[in-house]
Amino acid sequence: MNSLLENIAFSKTASGMEIILHAKEQVSFNYCTIRYKKEKVDITGYSKNIFSSDVLSVLKEKKNPLIVSIDGHGILHKKLRISLDSPVGYLTETAFPGSNPDEFYVQITPASEHECWVSLIRKELADKIIQSLLDAGWLLHTFYLGPFSLSAAMPFIANNEPIITNTAKQVSIRNNLVFEIQRTDALPSENPIIPNEPLPASFLVSFASALSYFTGLHGVQTISSPLVVNAAKELHYRNIFHKTGVVALAACMLLTFSNMFLFTKLNSQNNELTLLVSNHSKKLLQIESLEQQLNLKKALVEKSGLKGRGKAAFYTDRIAASLPEQITLTGIAVNPIVKKSKEDEIPEFSYRTLLIKGQVSQSLFFNDWLHLLKKMNWINDVSILDYKQQTGLPAEFEILLQI
Repeated sequence: MNSLLENIAFSKTASGMEIILHAKEQVSFNYCTIRYKKEKVDITGYSKNIFSSDVLSVLKEKKNPLIVSIDGHGILHKKLRISLDSPVGYLTETAFPGSNPDEFYVQITPASEHECWVSLIRKELADKIIQSLLDAGWLLHTFYLGPFSLSAAMPFIANNEPIITNTAKQVSIRNNLVFEIQRTDALPSENPIIPNEPLPASFLVSFASALSYFTGLHGVQTISSPLVVNAAKELHYRNIFHKTGVVALAACMLLTFSNMFLFTKLNSQNNELTLLVSNHSKKLLQIESLEQQLNLKKALVEKSGLKGRGKAAFYTDRIAASLPEQITLTGIAVNPIVKKSKEDEIPEFSYRTLLIKGQVSQSLFFNDWLHLLKKMNWINDVSILDYKQQTGLPAEFEILLQI
């Protein structure tokens, strides 16, 4: 449906919302959700309702990136001959003489080659609306003042006639820019306005807002609300993790169970992930926890006396080579646990030791084998922990080697 969507965002689906401020602090909204797939835009849903936390919190569309266009009572639009880089204080004073610039957010939108629209909204009002959306779980991406997102939808509209909005405004668009806004007593039609789409004309602003997620709005300088800035950043990192979450999780698990040979490479990957999630506290805490586990494993290896390639295999091979056929081993533990730990406590190990259990037919063979072990230069001491034999059965023994 749209050949203009060249810069594809992370998400293939976006929701546009038109918030309408009525008299006596009444607020309503309508939304439209679109999906971009294979150079085609599909309208997947649209609806309208009263703006309230109960309604906002149950809509499934809140999982999509949200682009808001807000208009109505309390929002001022004025077309001025100014430059886009004019100071905010000057813009506020020019559009609304006698006002305090610190009380208003300002949006600048190109109207023509030499004119711009200056849109004002009180910070208290804007932040209240924005916070309601965030508290309801919506993933806010952009917050526009006025009907200026309509320029994104112009390629889909069959005629160039003025557009009637839900805020009783007649909007004229020239060269894909909003050129004129006039008051009107008319209301938008419920008839479809986009060819081959059933979407009523009253949803055109929310449709255009969703579309702007993929196309953008040229030259628009949106309001500088910290709430919007932080929400957009969090959405950006959420989208990154949505695409790379499986890879990141695999890397984290590999960091946990890798050996010392891979530690340097995985630590470098971990540093890259740390930079990536610097503004995402939960993921950062997870990575820090994994680093602590790796350091603990490293410390345990250092204390164990098994650092180096193949030492554990060397010890067990030597023991197996010295074993007479009359002795059968039933277990070998390298650095056995001395004391079982409680939950969240580090277990205690007997470092540089081998705990060996087995069976022998006669004590003579057992004694000869112990004598042979004591002669080995890598064994410092041999201790008998247990030796018992029942009539008619092989003796069971347990010894401890200090290495």
